[in-house]
Amino acid sequence: MHDLVKVDRMMIDSEHQKYYAVFRSNGFTNMKYSSVLAYWLKEEGYTTCFFVAGGAIMHLLDGFRTVFKCIPVVHEHSAGVCAEHYNECRKATGKAFALVTTGPGLTNIITAIAGCYVEHRELLVIAGQVKSSDLLVYPQRQNGVQEIDGKNLVRTITVQSECIAKPINKNHFVSLVRRARLPHPGPIMIEVCLDVQGMDVDEEKLNENIEHNFAKPAENFDKKFKSLREMMTSSQRPLLLLGGLATRKAVREILPILERLGIPCATTTSALDRIPNNSPIYVGRTGTWGGQRAANLILGQADLVIAVGAQLDLQQTGFNPEKFCPQAKLVKIFPSETELSKNGLKAHLTIPYNPDTFLYEEINLVEWSDEIGWNNYKNELLRAFPALEKENLADSEFINSVNKVTSWHFVQAVEHSRGPCRCWKLSPIKQQLQVQHTRVWVMASQQPSGLHLPVQVLELLLLKVMVVLFRICKSCRC
Repeated sequence: MHDLVKVDRMMIDSEHQKYYAVFRSNGFTNMKYSSVLAYWLKEEGYTTCFFVAGGAIMHLLDGFRTVFKCIPVVHEHSAGVCAEHYNECRKATGKAFALVTTGPGLTNIITAIAGCYVEHRELLVIAGQVKSSDLLVYPQRQNGVQEIDGKNLVRTITVQSECIAKPINKNHFVSLVRRARLPHPGPIMIEVCLDVQGMDVDEEKLNENIEHNFAKPAENFDKKFKSLREMMTSSQRPLLLLGGLATRKAVREILPILERLGIPCATTTSALDRIPNNSPIYVGRTGTWGGQRAANLILGQADLVIAVGAQLDLQQTGFNPEKFCPQAKLVKIFPSETELSKNGLKAHLTIPYNPDTFLYEEINLVEWSDEIGWNNYKNELLRAFPALEKENLADSEFINSVNKVTSWHFVQAVEHSRGPCRCWKLSPIKQQLQVQHTRVWVMASQQPSGLHLPVQVLELLLLKVMVVLFRICKSCRC
């Protein structure tokens, strides 16, 4: 037992190979499967685990506690929210995942999973499950303690869900985990049966025949991009529409090129902090929920709309999607064939491609000149229909106070839209926030309750920044 304790302590300060060598030198031939999973996750860049403890994850917690920074939360929904928000903020310095137990542990995190699925956000959920010998067979309702068929329960709101009823190898596990990432992120849920968690396994055998290249061969898009460049060059009234899958980093780095090019740019609500409000090319947000009049009018007058990383759901297109950008050829660039082939929204050209890669590689090759005064017309509309209309400024003193607070370098603004009423009332505030350096975080599609507190605690204590949370509407649950 003394040797086991010594090995366990070494896990805290050592890398996987060093620990494994010591483990072998002490005469042990196998490791607990939960410890093997921990090191595979560590190799994939995970450093932090948000969890709610439970009996069905006892071995996972035992294996994870010495490899990750494990942070307990009061509710599984908070675990999902914190993991997603941590990844959104700190991808360069580590990643986070959520760990929940079986039964109510899994059902409590479903809203967070659904929100990430609809918003195309990265989220990894590791869940416990009853022993493999106790798994129910449908239509049985329950067999094991707190058992629920989590794999099928979340199947339609995850990129993939899987139940590990026997140890799988590294190649299989890592391929599951990586599906949560860019270019088309989304939630992955992996259940691990209790007996499998505690199994002694030979890690070397599980690592055999590992394929290190998990990416599919890239399709050749040269012809499509050449066609797109020709369309942009010949267009008289083009509009670039950026969505949430065009990341902050990519847009900010490519912004000088976009401004030199001079093509007007709009954003969806999910991407409202991508372009500063004072940029000469920014026309505002399009759409029905949180959209702005000038931006929607410019969209309606454009003869070419290039949607980059924008999902273009009904909140964006309205309930007559066939009337979206009625005078324009629509080009959609999105890393999902499924999203590109949505019914009712016909596109002249669809390109299943990484939005960031498109911005980095293709924008610099585009040539465009404003031959008819498209930008002058855009500016006239922006003056006629300003984002900060007097009718929306119900409390200018409040707006001024918010602006002062958000100008401080350590403040980070987070906005959570829970309906059209709130989105409209926050419109002037969000416009002001974009002028500053703040990052605005939106989870609009599922409008999850219980979001504000875990986000605030995470930002303040873990990410070392101050958060400004807005709660405006008292007349409804918005």
